[in-house]
Amino acid sequence: VQRFSVATSQTNRVPLTLGFDVPSLGFPSSITKGMRMLQFPSLTLGGYSALSNSPYYTVSIMRTYQYANSLTMLRGAHTLKAGLDYRYYTVDWNVIYPLRISTSGAYTGGPNAKAAAANTGSGLADLLLGAAAVSYQINPHWKNNHPYYGAYFQDEWRVTSRLTLTMGLRYSLELPSIETNNQYVYLDLTSPSPLQVPGYNLKGGLGFVGIDGKGRRVQTPDRNNWEPRLGLAYRMQDMTVLRAGFGVFHHPYISTSIDTSLGFQRTTANLVTEADTVTPLFNLANPFPGGILEPTGNALGLGTLLGQAIRGPIREQRMPYQAQWSVDIERQLPLSIMAGIGYTGTANVALPARIAYNQLHPDQLALGSQLTKPVPNPFYGYITDPSSTLSRPTVQYAQLLRPYPQFTGMDGVTVPSGHSNYHAMELKVERRFAQGLAVLFNYTRSKLIDNVGEINNGQSASFNNTYC
Repeated sequence: VQRFSVATSQTNRVPLTLGFDVPSLGFPSSITKGMRMLQFPSLTLGGYSALSNSPYYTVSIMRTYQYANSLTMLRGAHTLKAGLDYRYYTVDWNVIYPLRISTSGAYTGGPNAKAAAANTGSGLADLLLGAAAVSYQINPHWKNNHPYYGAYFQDEWRVTSRLTLTMGLRYSLELPSIETNNQYVYLDLTSPSPLQVPGYNLKGGLGFVGIDGKGRRVQTPDRNNWEPRLGLAYRMQDMTVLRAGFGVFHHPYISTSIDTSLGFQRTTANLVTEADTVTPLFNLANPFPGGILEPTGNALGLGTLLGQAIRGPIREQRMPYQAQWSVDIERQLPLSIMAGIGYTGTANVALPARIAYNQLHPDQLALGSQLTKPVPNPFYGYITDPSSTLSRPTVQYAQLLRPYPQFTGMDGVTVPSGHSNYHAMELKVERRFAQGLAVLFNYTRSKLIDNVGEINNGQSASFNNTYC
């Protein structure tokens, strides 16, 4: 049997405020220079419902091409099955965000500015004061694709009239994505940084695909994706059946917007406060004195976005997988009643997690208030991005203790570090429909343990302690 299919999904979203004159809100006319599209800003005030959360411009086209064939042969007591599965995924995505303005109420709370009492402060008062966070993000036009290859073989063997064994093996290979214009990055955690600052041996940054002999895929592929399957059905007595099974299943490849290059994607943000985090700079009237910052592409290499928070996948791919096993016994009882009891277990390995590689070591937290104390900034004059706290003469002491102090944050996304396991006892009693009556009763007693949260909008939860 051969089958070919194509599935297409397209989203077109155009904001009603398209073409809005942003300077009419009191911003300088220069703020529009560098904006990819004019639309009413997104305005979020702490303690209030969103006053403006207009949809942003989006055009997204996703296609899946699939070819699959299968073959079934009967040979005596054996039923043999084999097949191939090929898929090709493409995404064409163009998204343009509006100017974003947000306040929290932190700068009008009190009486202690560093530990404001509950229910004090107002997001609207912060806005009127001019203490608001303003940002604008430039995204590239993404066009990415990746393939999937699968092949399987299965033998269903009727050993005796009472025993049937099912044995199979599947191989899956889902390669990481390629972006048409090589606009992908990964986290490089070990290479020496081009930034040389006395007293620091700096390393790490954003690595770019498609240059310096590196492949075009965002990660080096994981090719060890074998999936054995084993099943058993045994008729113990005429009215009793035992079933058991085991299998390994790999999860689909997770590709998110976080994969995209932070060199081709850039956010310009104002500095709301001094290094002490409580003294407002009152720069809402002109949040971007230097204008909206243009993406630098891959020209700066590991020096890209110095002084900012960066993120991306690690270079080595490891596909998450699940091992699942079960055993159950069913017994046919009088009055057309069937009763069964069973056990099911699963273990998920290499689940995607968000890892904060720039986190302070727990031992350093004993320094307490010293961590927030402003100290002379050794990166002053080296990092000149005006939207970075590391471009100021002083910086919090905690920043200088981080593993990668030239960045305010360094997060790995979809890092294969999570694990979960599930165990369940299942009871079932069923009376098939007869004489106008059917009964079904199910009871499950289960336990689930994991160390990583569920995927949300393409991103996974973070570990609270990266060092554990």
